[in-house]
Amino acid sequence: MILDYHEPLLKRRFKAVLTKPHQPFFLLGVTVALLTIFVLGFALKGIVAIDIKIYHAFNMAILMPTALFLGFLFTVLYRFLLVMPFLQKEYMRVFWLLLVGVVLSNVGFFTFAAILISGIILTFVAQTLALGIFIKAYASSNIKDKLEIFWILSAFSFGGFATLLFGVSQIYPKLAPLAVNIAFYPFAVGVVFLIAQKMVPNFFVLYFGVTAPAKNNALPRVVLLSLIAVAIFRSFDLPLLVFTANLLGTIALTMIFLENRFIFRKAPPVLWVLQLASVWFFIGFLVGLSEIALVVPPLLQIHIWGVGFIATMMVGFGSRVAMGHSGRKIAADRLTSFIFAAFALLAIVRIAGVFFAPFLEASVYFWCIIFGIWIYKYTPMLISD
Repeated sequence: MILDYHEPLLKRRFKAVLTKPHQPFFLLGVTVALLTIFVLGFALKGIVAIDIKIYHAFNMAILMPTALFLGFLFTVLYRFLLVMPFLQKEYMRVFWLLLVGVVLSNVGFFTFAAILISGIILTFVAQTLALGIFIKAYASSNIKDKLEIFWILSAFSFGGFATLLFGVSQIYPKLAPLAVNIAFYPFAVGVVFLIAQKMVPNFFVLYFGVTAPAKNNALPRVVLLSLIAVAIFRSFDLPLLVFTANLLGTIALTMIFLENRFIFRKAPPVLWVLQLASVWFFIGFLVGLSEIALVVPPLLQIHIWGVGFIATMMVGFGSRVAMGHSGRKIAADRLTSFIFAAFALLAIVRIAGVFFAPFLEASVYFWCIIFGIWIYKYTPMLISD
């Protein structure tokens, strides 16, 4: 799209947002995150009467990750595969479908089931259309090693499957736990882990000027398979098998960390936020192991990974992408460093909220404040010409 600088400013800004695929998708994802927690705050006060657990799960494990993942994949996947960039008409078709799906599903939670199901269907169509575009690019690539991309796309495909399960669960509610667990573990957690596994070591290699060790490509697959197993076994209340799946993931992740131990060194904020997210991921597996002794509830692992790992990693990546693609130096200033530190505190507050209700309510306000500050800081970058 060619920008006409004689056009009105708002029109030019709108067109500028659409010229880079990460911009509209990131803005949508952050908006969903802020809206969802805002609604959760009202639900805790008893002001809204909806199934807040399903609403929260669908928005935070399906809609928000889908928007953010699409922004990332449409921006970098063609570079990984060494193919032509994705056309604007391709990613914008997906974006408009997803946007309408987000609006309809959120309205449907408060009004009529038919509207909700319509939104779920459109979300599924957007996910399927995007996956088809990615698979086409994957098939056309001539690079020799496409294994990492294959597993990223495999994990991403669980998003469409989970969305379909959510839709069916509106008619057959017994499927709701499976829908939530598939959405969260292999989709939301799995995609973030696999993308981080591909990107994070490279960031440290470039910054410290070291040589990365040879990757053991089997280990990330073991972690993903353990996440799939946790989702299935937790859905059918099989604690011993959940423990086994967590143990498998813990062993594989420990080996990955030992392999990549060079990333755990003193680093600037734009890198230590990624270190912090990685540590939260490991802690989540350890907590999952302790569930077998009934020491902690399953919600603890979910929120360690949801806030500590996923949200922290996404804020780190999102900030980095926004800076890099707006032509700015990739370095955290004081405000960005404050946001990263605040996310570390937010994770602790939200985890405490699993056990103490006042901390849950406090985490809602804290989340809205932090995301509000992030939006204030990074929206100008995401709508820049």
